[in-house]
Amino acid sequence: MTYNEATKHIVATVVGPIILPQWLLENYPSFLPGYETLKSLSIAMKEFPIHTRRRLDQERHRTVAADGEAGNNILSQLLQASEQDSEDKKGSQSLSEPEMVGNLFVFTAAGFDTTANTLAFALVLLARYPKWQEWVFEEIDSILPATASTDLDYASIFPKLTRIQALLLEILRLFPPGTHIVKVSTTPQRIHTSHGIFSLPANCTMYINTVCLHLDPNVWRNLNLAENEKASETDELDFRPTRWIWDSSAESQQLFKPPKGTYVPWSAGPRVCPRQKMAQVEFTAIFLKLFQRHRIEAVRLENGYGGLETRIQVERRLDERLGDVTVILTLQMNGIYDIGEGEGLKLRLVKRR
Repeated sequence: MTYNEATKHIVATVVGPIILPQWLLENYPSFLPGYETLKSLSIAMKEFPIHTRRRLDQERHRTVAADGEAGNNILSQLLQASEQDSEDKKGSQSLSEPEMVGNLFVFTAAGFDTTANTLAFALVLLARYPKWQEWVFEEIDSILPATASTDLDYASIFPKLTRIQALLLEILRLFPPGTHIVKVSTTPQRIHTSHGIFSLPANCTMYINTVCLHLDPNVWRNLNLAENEKASETDELDFRPTRWIWDSSAESQQLFKPPKGTYVPWSAGPRVCPRQKMAQVEFTAIFLKLFQRHRIEAVRLENGYGGLETRIQVERRLDERLGDVTVILTLQMNGIYDIGEGEGLKLRLVKRR
């Protein structure tokens, strides 16, 4: 397997590596259900560490060739921290090879899964609400015309793409990768709320429901309405990227910063996702290039009456798919990966005119 294939199999069956021993995976009978899945998982669990160790070795060789200069990547930083700890603390706090492999799996799996799922939600949402594509097109065309072929410069382009960034923030508000965030109190806590005072003992495990948090009407309802948008009693449930733009009519648009603790798709505090900035840049770059020359639309299917779906039927089908979600490693739509013939959700890219 390639590195990506091994990662994909482990992420797709993430519970397997936790509860199933390797010997069982290797000897699982071929006549029982799930044989092919467990066989692939067994191979992936063997080969993922091999790929990772090879990458660590490559980074070690690169560092030696660069006279010990650390690279600006997670592999280099882990190696540097581990070697520094080993020298300063006689190995008491240094990361072992298996620990580095484990950490790299967490970084890779989390980034692999969240990015893929967020892109999937984005494409379906834009096919469902094409007016937001037009909104994004206006920004892209003003910054990067369709005829432009120069390399993209982060410093000059990324800060201007506020609409694409707002699109990402709104998708993560409605479909946060982690639907629950676990926190543990180290000391007794007293929390004052509108419903009274809650006393929590030390070592109390708490789950933050990010879905409910991101739909709090006190924060999100009718926030930053654009000139042509009307207030609604259910606005916080709607997909509306303009809520992230302070002044949609201003030439230089600024992104809204939610009050502390009200928006946590990357968690928050000391344990905030270390890949947050990369995810934002990655998403922006993908959508900038994707929509520079194309639009996304749903393929109209047969409606069962000898014709094709109406627009209302397409919207209903897309709404059903957006509501058909599950949490495996992170939140994702069902039936969009590893699909067979005639399955899945048919979308297509169309040249913009």
